[in-house]
Formats: sequence, structure tokens, C-alpha cells
Amino acid sequence: MAIVYQNKRPQAIAYNGAAVKKVTFNGRVVWTDLPAKAALSDMSWADIARVCRAGKAAEYWQLGDMKPFTYDGSPCQMQLTAFDHYDAADAAYGREKANIVLHCRQALESSPYADAKTSGLSWDAQSEGDRSRVRAQTLPSIWQKLPEALRSAAAQVLVPYYDNVSSGTLASVAEVLFIPSSAELFGPSAEYSDGAQYAFYLAGNDKRRYTPSGGAASVWTRTCNAESPSNANRVARICTAEGESSSTSPTNTRGVAPVICI
Repeated sequence: MAIVYQNKRPQAIAYNGAAVKKVTFNGRVVWTDLPAKAALSDMSWADIARVCRAGKAAEYWQLGDMKPFTYDGSPCQMQLTAFDHYDAADAAYGREKANIVLHCRQALESSPYADAKTSGLSWDAQSEGDRSRVRAQTLPSIWQKLPEALRSAAAQVLVPYYDNVSSGTLASVAEVLFIPSSAELFGPSAEYSDGAQYAFYLAGNDKRRYTPSGGAASVWTRTCNAESPSNANRVARICTAEGESSSTSPTNTRGVAPVICI
């Protein structure tokens, strides 16, 4: 349990059960009782959360580091792809930005992006028929299968998306499990600017995802657009099995490689 001294009166605080000691005195903030430095792969999810709540992740780990976990009986890895990338959605997190972004190396499930090519299709459309099936069904199913310790460490963040793909209107939604946008993987372009590129990919590193058995996987991004006014030509953006940017019909099936922040 962490202790904060406010007006010389101690007050107990905690976040998701992760003990981080934040002591403030005379306007100064001091973080104490952080875990010993160790590889990301060797740390518990609770200790990773303690480091991140203190904003110290960059002092412990490097971009590209992996954290293993088990999904549906298969060994998988989360890869550190950015520091301080997303705004925290919950003030209880204790700092403005979630400290790390972890992108799953594996496509944990497969599904269509959407059930139909509708004119209002978007990641979080108000109408259920226009909303991404990946967000509404696939990711909640994945969440329930993730280890409890991983879920307890995850932080809710504000994620940008195209609210109206025809006009290019951007909005944001609070997420705890999501998939990257095309811009976050490949960088913003004249056509897509729904997020800043993750630092790991900005440095030119491999974007390819894999199946839990090790095969190459083509995966969805959360970006969808209207390449023509006709619904018949509506597409969603993907990362191909070769790690390249492309697009396909949202009713096709592709992999889902999720992201969490801590």
C-alpha cells in the first residue's frame, strides 16, 4: 500500500492493487519501494504496473523488450513499442500519460472487421450496425481469456479513431484493450492521421504479426475509410503478413493482435 503525506497527514492509496509508494512533502514528490531493475520478461505484471505508475519504465526497459504470457494454452508475447504515448483516461492512474504501450506479437483471434459495408462504419459508431465487430465482440472475448494478472495491470487510455470516415472527423474513446491504427503502425499520411506512430515502428522495426503456432498473420488495424462514396468499395486497413500497409473489405476475416497500456 502506498502512503501519501498531504498536509502532514498520511493517506493510503493504491491503483489496481499495485503498491507504489508516492511520498509528497513540502511540494516535492519522491517514489520509493520500486522493484529492483530486471528484464521486462522477468518481472511480474504487478511489478511492471508499479514501475509504470511511477513513470519510470524508460529507466527499466527498452523498446522491443518482450513480456511473455499464455493465451488459450499457447505461449505469446507482448512487445514494448512506445513510452508515454496515450493519455490516461482515468485520473486515478496518477499521471497524464500511460507509461508504456505493449503490442501483442501474435494474432490471438480472427474475425471480420465488421458484419457489413455500411456508410456509417467506424471503430465506435453510435449505431450497433455500423460499429466494428472487432471492438464490439472479438476484443471483449480476448479480454476474458487473458491472464488475470495482465488484466489487473492494464490502464484505460484515450484512443483516436475516425468517427466519420467520409469526412475524416476524428474522435476518441476510452479503451483498455484495442488494436493499433494504421497511422500508429506505419506513420500518419495525407489519408490517415488517426494517431502518432509508435516509437518502435518509427525506428524502422518489424511490424509483422504471427499466429500462436508461429505462422505469418495478416491483421486488422482500427482504421477504416471510404475510398469511394459507394459502400461496395468501403475498406478497412490491415497490416499484411509481410508487415506492409494495405486494405481489404471489412467483411473479410483477418487476425486481431491487441494492444494494452500500463
